[in-house]
Amino acid sequence: PLTSLTVEKFELRRLFRFDFSLQQQSTQQWDFPNGWPPLNHMMIEGLRKSNDPRMQQKSFILAEKWILANYHVFQTDNAMWEKYDVVSTKPQTGGGGEYNVQ
Repeated sequence: PLTSLTVEKFELRRLFRFDFSLQQQSTQQWDFPNGWPPLNHMMIEGLRKSNDPRMQQKSFILAEKWILANYHVFQTDNAMWEKYDVVSTKPQTGGGGEYNVQ
């Protein structure tokens, strides 16, 4: 089915290779190495609402890792941020862009 091919294509492009976000590059501030909540939310929901068990499992794994990473940063900073660094071994706020991280 198409959904299985989609998961295979995502894996082939290494879209899921980072622990708690997606690899996305379009020269915008939410791009890799930053992970943005709205982008992750759309991807998680899209995978979750599919009828494919593999995609739903990927959704669960990504959501769990994303929430845990956000929680770890919150414990350290006592704040939630607009973007997170997805390549560091320890979750932390992201950087770069047109203004300071909020």
